[in-house]
Amino acid sequence: MNRKHILLVGGTGMLAGLASYLAIEDDVTVIGRNKEKMASVGQRNPETCHPLIVDYCDEELLSNALQRAVQEKGPFDRVIA
Repeated sequence: MNRKHILLVGGTGMLAGLASYLAIEDDVTVIGRNKEKMASVGQRNPETCHPLIVDYCDEELLSNALQRAVQEKGPFDRVIA
């Protein structure tokens, strides 16, 4: 199967269920600020749900984190924000 790489911004709140659903078939990089909430999201699909704990208000940190995610899993096929 050819997995897509999806970026989900704010996937620890009301989008946590979507992160788990998408991670059934695709690689999902989830941006969130809260480590505790992120831990519960990543536990559901640890092989395909990739937490990215970063404050998206800090442009430099966000840019570096996104570049690392692309290097590891390839470019994003879809962004949900």
